[in-house]
Amino acid sequence: MRYYITLLLLLISTALRAQFLVLNYEEDIIVYPSDSTDVILAILPHMFVNDDDNDYSWTAKVLSVGERRFKLEIDLDDSMEPMGDPIIGWVDKKQCGVFLRANRYEGRIAIMDIYMSKSLDGDFIPFDVYSINFEWVSVTDLYYHPGRQKYIYKVHFSHEGALYSGWVPRSCHDIYNSCN
Repeated sequence: MRYYITLLLLLISTALRAQFLVLNYEEDIIVYPSDSTDVILAILPHMFVNDDDNDYSWTAKVLSVGERRFKLEIDLDDSMEPMGDPIIGWVDKKQCGVFLRANRYEGRIAIMDIYMSKSLDGDFIPFDVYSINFEWVSVTDLYYHPGRQKYIYKVHFSHEGALYSGWVPRSCHDIYNSCN
């Protein structure tokens, strides 16, 4: 019995550790001490893309979901070793996101479906992944999907003048990984 309890706790902790987001690398990240205050705890400089002198990124683990913000544990990673203690604070949802991934193929066309329901059934909007000129999108919510045994993300973005919002069955917090 003790074995099964330990196994269950390991599975739960693994699932909880899987909640990672990508901080917008084109903007400075503003960190707040709570979900409701406008007092600034810290300002994290954005990641300089294609700049060999500044090879670092922010790793953001989700601790809690608020109305306007995510509570994150943020680490600076300079690709060689973690740097310093993590920063724990609240970041606006519009500055938090994921990279989109195709969840199916129609012939050779990679398709990403955006579902209206977090149960991932019913109405959805299919997108040809290659027709979208971006990969990073902001996240407004997350949900542990018991059937898929992983977290799925509700995304929000604009494409060709239209706004889209919905749940994606496949995304990743690492630009270089497919995150099955």
